[in-house]
Amino acid sequence: MSPKPYNLELAGEAVIARFARPQTVLSWAAANGAWHRTSEVVWLPPGKINLRARLHSLGLAAAVAFEKVGDFTESDGVLGTPNAILVCHSSPLTPEQALQYLCAAARAYPAESVALAWPHA
Repeated sequence: MSPKPYNLELAGEAVIARFARPQTVLSWAAANGAWHRTSEVVWLPPGKINLRARLHSLGLAAAVAFEKVGDFTESDGVLGTPNAILVCHSSPLTPEQALQYLCAAARAYPAESVALAWPHA
């Protein structure tokens, strides 16, 4: 098994997957979804304050973010909560490959929101 491309950090109630180098992320995340390049993916508990505002207050304005509902798990490059997962891929992908992987991940994991991260080429 290859080493994880991220380190997990806890910042209060936030869970942060921090990558050593920016990753390309394709997702339907609640904040900074769609095609995005970032070094962090964040799970925050639901709150009354807008998710983007909460990211700004944590100094993570460029992070892809999900609302965290349920227990956080991590296994073989797949991490997240029952409602929002991140799947990590170890090599660069073409746009077509990224869409195929994201669709496959969405079918494989019963989450409301799915993100796919891979190294920027």
